[in-house]
Amino acid sequence: MKCDNRLPLEYEAKFNSKIDYFKNHPKYEWLRQYANDALNWYANFGYLQIKAEDFMNRIIAKPLDYIQDWLDGKNQLEWSSEEKEEERRGF
Repeated sequence: MKCDNRLPLEYEAKFNSKIDYFKNHPKYEWLRQYANDALNWYANFGYLQIKAEDFMNRIIAKPLDYIQDWLDGKNQLEWSSEEKEEERRGF
């Protein structure tokens, strides 16, 4: 049996759309590279795949102003306890 780890197109599009929203931010090149790495790691197995999926889920779930604050060093792009529980339950 072969496992298909390709991203659903809608998921990938939503992720890239949020990343590209920041194309005028001074840290965009770094963010785009980190996002590209996450997209590549997602197709693998193990720790890097888990880390990539978590990062991508955070970007998709968080509002743009929260991501902006993360890029500006005002937060750590962390899940709230409520978000962690929803993610754990698959909501």
